[in-house]
Order: sequence, then C-alpha cells, then structure tokens
Amino acid sequence: MTWCYVIHAEPGQRLLMRIAQIFDQQFLTPEELHWRATATSQVEITLYVGCEEHLARRVHAKLLHLHDILGVELREATAEPAAISPSDASTL
Repeated sequence: MTWCYVIHAEPGQRLLMRIAQIFDQQFLTPEELHWRATATSQVEITLYVGCEEHLARRVHAKLLHLHDILGVELREATAEPAAISPSDASTL
C-alpha cells in the first residue's frame, strides 16, 4: 500500500537528512518527494512510500518527535505517486 506523508516544518539545518534517516532506519525508500516553501517561512514536504500500515504508523510517530517538525499528516495515497503532479500533492 502507498502512504502519503505531508510534513509541515521549520526550515532547519539538516531537516531533510533527519527525515530521510527515519525512513532509512526502517529500510524504506520514498518513491517520491516534493519540497515547497510556504508563505509563513515554513516548508511543506510531501513524501510517498510503499509499506504496511503498522510500519507507516511507526514512521509517523518517529517523524513527530523531530524538533523542527510542526505537524505530520499520514494518508493512504489515492493514486500512484507518478500520477500526482506537485501542484496536486497539496490537495490530497
């Protein structure tokens, strides 16, 4: 199953590296990633990853513990990542 993470964060040093490390620790490779700066000096990162539900929820919990992360939404992806354009990713 493909899961979509929408991460809202403060743009800190090595933010993307710390997020990638969480996925790497669980032996997961994101299928697609979108990085977008928001009007409020924050970033929105949208990641798609294929895995089982229990693993998706474990990664979600670990992401919430990062200090620059303001919020993480976890959704079941409704389409394959390659079929979703970056402008559509924020409306999932």
